[in-house]
Amino acid sequence: MDPINLIINALIERGGIWGIIASMLFFWNIHKENNISKKEKKTEESIKETHDLLKIQQESADKKERHLRSKIDELEKHIISLQEENKKLLKDIGNLEEARVDDLKDLLSEYHTTATNTLQALEKFEFFITNNRSSRS
Repeated sequence: MDPINLIINALIERGGIWGIIASMLFFWNIHKENNISKKEKKTEESIKETHDLLKIQQESADKKERHLRSKIDELEKHIISLQEENKKLLKDIGNLEEARVDDLKDLLSEYHTTATNTLQALEKFEFFITNNRSSRS
């Protein structure tokens, strides 16, 4: 005879009303334990699902962070190369400005020479004109 039939037989047939109450309490307790165990199992599964979901989200966040970090590193390298290029360009601009200043100095020197020569020529013309008038008179 199996144990459940033995318990039912002992409680109901031999125990009378108290046996029936005891068997009801016994089976009610078994029922409650089954429900509690089902709820615990559902809770454990829910916790496991939540844990797995959080793990997936963390992995996704880590992947995004690595991707963003690599983008930031690339941008930093690009910025550094642009800064170096700007330094070179500023140096070239400085050299060009110096060359322009030298060109302007040369132009001013030539202008001054030309103006001086023109002034001397005008003075000679004036001298000749003055001398020619005085010699004609």
